[in-house]
Amino acid sequence: MVKPRWNTARFLFWGLVCLPSLLGCSVLTEPRFTDPGFQGRNPSEVKILAEVEPQRMSLKLAQLRVPSAISPSAKAGPFRGLSETDCVVAAANASTSGRLLDAKAQECSQGVPPSSPHCRNPAAPADLRTEMLRVAALEARNRSAAGGLELFYRLELAHAQREVLQDSLATVAGALEDRDRLLAQGMTIPVPLDELRQQPFDLQFRLVELDQAIARLSNELKDLLSLGPQGEPWLVWPLAEVRVDTHPIDVEAAVQIGLARRPEVGLLRRLDSMQSSDTMRALQLSLSMVNPLLGMSCGSSALSHRTMPLFLHSRGNESEDLASLRCLWDIYRQAREQEIAKEISSAALEVQASLEQIIVANGRLRYWEDRIGQIKAREAGGAMAMSPLEQTQAELRRLEALAALWKSIADWQIAVAHLRREQFCLMP
Repeated sequence: MVKPRWNTARFLFWGLVCLPSLLGCSVLTEPRFTDPGFQGRNPSEVKILAEVEPQRMSLKLAQLRVPSAISPSAKAGPFRGLSETDCVVAAANASTSGRLLDAKAQECSQGVPPSSPHCRNPAAPADLRTEMLRVAALEARNRSAAGGLELFYRLELAHAQREVLQDSLATVAGALEDRDRLLAQGMTIPVPLDELRQQPFDLQFRLVELDQAIARLSNELKDLLSLGPQGEPWLVWPLAEVRVDTHPIDVEAAVQIGLARRPEVGLLRRLDSMQSSDTMRALQLSLSMVNPLLGMSCGSSALSHRTMPLFLHSRGNESEDLASLRCLWDIYRQAREQEIAKEISSAALEVQASLEQIIVANGRLRYWEDRIGQIKAREAGGAMAMSPLEQTQAELRRLEALAALWKSIADWQIAVAHLRREQFCLMP
């Protein structure tokens, strides 16, 4: 019987198929982000939230004066409180990629049975493989934490806007009562006041949309963070004291903080400074994670045992190969650090732009508050209003400005979460 030959294409195919098995994620080394019972197959532990009575969410802006609070929805419930810190911790702990990569890192650090040879691969030092897995896990958990925090802020915004809509409905109802009183007195009804009859329908429709958004965002948060109790209806209530830092962002300082904290950057610089006998294998493994072809040796024989250095330890003259790998690595490391710096810089600029929007939105709100004050002062002095609708119109515009301010604040909060994600400053 003729034995099949292992040609280059077949060898390369199986090498590429096996390569992904070297990749994985690790868990955070901090105990609060780990699931002690996780053995590589079990789901993450469900975090049971305590039931709370929703309180008004305060809105405090440094150097800015705005209305102080909103009240919770009276229609929905029951509510269970979730703080920003618990949201970040639960989202990081619930990261599927983080938990799987943690199991892989634990395998590589402690050794595995002969039937699972992937971590015994001699292509790179065991401690380096473990560190790469743990760095990947940190990045995965960091992204999961940012995703959870973004949902948290969007839910907070939905609750706030619902309260504004309820106030708008009450204002319109009062204006309609004025309309009926004017009709009873035989007065001519201003056209804008008559048009208010349509507004309750529009506001009620938007209220239904917000109720649906609150339920959807609550369910997404519960699923992402593995929140409990499960099997019964309840909604997440964001326990957050809203504060806005109005100080300008130092973009360059933000970039330097991020480069100093990002685990990926630390690993890149460590590999760049390695001078041990394992340097070549470490660089081969790292470059192969960027693209499998970058780890190949460019020897004279395409069928050389050095064709796939991740699976066979290279022999012969390694100095030329090491110089070539170092050249490739320098190009990649510099490009990757520049890419990370641009991501941090872009996130910092987005924070600054969102802060400017808050200032503009707050100025608009202050204008309508002052306008209402002027109308009331004129009426208190005995002067007649320009129209029966004047104060109602001003109040509705004020509520629109308040809703716009809440939207600007939520955008700023999300931008800050993205910046902290890029800087790796989210997780305590």
